[in-house]
Amino acid sequence: MLIRHGLILHHDRLEEDSDLRLQHGQIVELGRDLAPAAGEQVIDASGCYVLPGLIDLHTHGLRDVLVQDGDWMAFSSLQLEQGVTTCVPTLFADPDGIMEGIRNGLDETDHFERTPNLLGFRIEFPYVTKPGAGLLSAMTAITPETTQAIYERAAGFIKIWDVAPELDGAIPFIRWAGEHGIVTSLAHSSATIAEARQAVDAGLSLVTHFYDTFDLPVMSDHGV
Repeated sequence: MLIRHGLILHHDRLEEDSDLRLQHGQIVELGRDLAPAAGEQVIDASGCYVLPGLIDLHTHGLRDVLVQDGDWMAFSSLQLEQGVTTCVPTLFADPDGIMEGIRNGLDETDHFERTPNLLGFRIEFPYVTKPGAGLLSAMTAITPETTQAIYERAAGFIKIWDVAPELDGAIPFIRWAGEHGIVTSLAHSSATIAEARQAVDAGLSLVTHFYDTFDLPVMSDHGV
């Protein structure tokens, strides 16, 4: 495939009126006035940007579509229209609501076979201590039973799971998640610096909503 006359993002600059050749899903050539090969598909990108696909790690919905309420196929299409080629649909509810959202997502997308731009699930609730825009009633204690029920319902498609490190059982949960290939993220939390460091040491590697759903230490003239 040859994409011609686009405004191409190339490292740290935009190249005007440039061409880009793809073979087997990889970029093999960049330049100006590249000659089409015999039988090669040619796309005229005049007036358009040519950029890598965007990756969205935290997305509840787009426009009038909220994945917690369903309509996963429409959500997938809307994301592609905006240049998002990989995203992690995010669920926030109590455990029953999370599992219902997972079931709907798997059923509608045929386990994501019909929506290759959807990587899997991000579980934002229920293992948090500050609701933010969510419901206080959706938060719950960490238990092996709840964790296993959500994990089994998701059939291996949980990619990110948010957690407040100060909750009882958070550190074993973070270790368990790492053993099962799930990234954990510090979220909706009142954790102390020591608790956050302990979580990072256990394998936590992301932060969610930093500065807007956290209780942060108060600074004084003498430090924290």
